[in-house]
Amino acid sequence: MNLSNILDDKLVVMDLRARTKEDAIKELIHQVSLNRDRIPASKVFEDAVMDRERNASTAVGGGVCFPHARIEGLRDIFIAIGLSKSGISLDAPDRKKGSIFFLILAPATKNIMMLQALAALAAFAKVAKNREALLDAKKSSDVIDVINKSGVRMKKELLSGDFMNTNVVSISPEMTLKEVVTLFFKKGIDSAPVLGPGDKLLGDLSGKELVSVGLPSYANLLGNIAYLADFEPFEEFFKKQNVIKVKNLHSTCVVRVKPETPLIEAAFRMVKEDVRRVYVADTDGKMLGVICRKDIVGRILYS
Repeated sequence: MNLSNILDDKLVVMDLRARTKEDAIKELIHQVSLNRDRIPASKVFEDAVMDRERNASTAVGGGVCFPHARIEGLRDIFIAIGLSKSGISLDAPDRKKGSIFFLILAPATKNIMMLQALAALAAFAKVAKNREALLDAKKSSDVIDVINKSGVRMKKELLSGDFMNTNVVSISPEMTLKEVVTLFFKKGIDSAPVLGPGDKLLGDLSGKELVSVGLPSYANLLGNIAYLADFEPFEEFFKKQNVIKVKNLHSTCVVRVKPETPLIEAAFRMVKEDVRRVYVADTDGKMLGVICRKDIVGRILYS
């Protein structure tokens, strides 16, 4: 389906008056209420969208924000677009002010349609020239025309490439364990993909492997930790942290999927193979992104 088929220039605000994200959302909701009949009251929309926004910001960087919510009693999906010439302060990853807002309101029972719309709009907004063209538009019909000419479509099936996280901290096989621990601490993470030349995915290293270095080799044979009463915790790790490298320890048993792999298949493999993350790689093995268990919960089940 062409994305422009569910867009309406009556739901476009060319120059938002709002100076905060919250007011921008309210302004777009007001635009929907003015141009649509037999829909829930604006307060219902505001409560749902604001609640979703408080739990996880939908500002993605590049000046773009995707506030959205599923609404009980709503029959159709509505997409309102707001442009801000001066920019609006956002809690975005890159700290850039928001200039483009896509408000998506969907029926409570049509989560897949909302995710399809989100994926299509995200693909559109990822391209810098598309964002620039929107901000250069002179009238609301031009905004719809820009999106239509981009060729972005709503896919019938959600794909792994649409929902993978591309902002991933990676490590190299030549890093020492001390370097890895320092990086994990600074970034607040406990695992990372291991990439070789050309970003080829070699495997990953998690806190599980790091902790194992700090235990004696026979520890997994013991049925009771009482036998380790006189063992100095993690002494082995501190002895070896500057010697052991990632290539000596990382796991190669990772789940890989292609960008065109259906998202439901990636989720199925995540459960079946009991892993927390699935890596998205191209046919040459180059890592493109990652889908974590928390992404499935936060971005899909909670959308």
